[in-house]
Amino acid sequence: MIINRLWRAIPIFIGCTMSLGAASAVADDFYKGKTVEIVIASGPGGFDFIGRLVARHLGEHIPGNPTVIAENMPGAGGLTATNFLYRRAKQDGTVLGQLPANVIVEDLVGAPGVAFKSASFNEIGRVASGINITVSVSGSKVRTIDDARGNQVPYATTAPASLVQILPTLANRMLGTKFKFVSGYTDTATTILAMERGEAEAATVGINSMYELRPGWVTNGQVNFILQYTAARSARLPDVPAITEFVTKQSDRDVLDLFLTAVTLGQHITAPPNVPADRLGTLRAAFDAMLRDPEFLKDVEISKIWFDPMNGLELQKLHERTFDAAVIARAKAIRAARD
Repeated sequence: MIINRLWRAIPIFIGCTMSLGAASAVADDFYKGKTVEIVIASGPGGFDFIGRLVARHLGEHIPGNPTVIAENMPGAGGLTATNFLYRRAKQDGTVLGQLPANVIVEDLVGAPGVAFKSASFNEIGRVASGINITVSVSGSKVRTIDDARGNQVPYATTAPASLVQILPTLANRMLGTKFKFVSGYTDTATTILAMERGEAEAATVGINSMYELRPGWVTNGQVNFILQYTAARSARLPDVPAITEFVTKQSDRDVLDLFLTAVTLGQHITAPPNVPADRLGTLRAAFDAMLRDPEFLKDVEISKIWFDPMNGLELQKLHERTFDAAVIARAKAIRAARD
């Protein structure tokens, strides 16, 4: 009986193998000799480290071994690149994006400048969740949340659509902090420089941007770690309080839960809408294989970046979440706030 079962299974196995082989051959034919572009929604330095890391390794795992390049497209807190990927980028699997982690939030609240539907994007995979930390310069009078509630300090940021302004706006509205935004900086690197030049006392920095741009900050005491915007304290920063520790009302927790979808989405790679299903599967499989590649993991270890990957199918489920209309309305009001 066992032999009969095995014999009946052989044609199925052979059929699957032939299908996989045929799909690989088709992908090989398509990608061979081509260039895949990763559009990065920031200027150089900090945020773009992940996109460039992926660009160095992804092509080795795509059948046909295309060349993969990274291109910076800063502007409007990441919306310039996001709108480009949605509306103008090729949808044949040769253009990907490292987009802001808050694309779902921006779509849900109908933020100014949004010309995309986040659910139409195709998630390829995540390198790391989106841990952002508000820090202040060592000489600042604001060293803790209590200090930030009692003192107004200039806070360097890029644009209202960027997480580095949205997240401290949450703190201002829910925790009573008094961060005063100084907007117009182009990216994380320039907000850090603003602190160092004395133009601002505080800023919010993604953990991987910090490891890329100012790795010594974690240990050298040059900045005060005030708050991390996470559901719980991250293992890398166990002494830094999480924003959820200060939110007690269920209505506040519901709104915060919406904004924290950005933490789960994190530093992710996305494809535009309408990429053919077979190529989308090829790209997701290549990304998953890259995450297991010893050379990729060696680069991760050397850089000391935060690394907690998630596959594209799991990320895609985030776009399917629904929120109560009252929660979205309050999130919209917070997102629109100006300080």
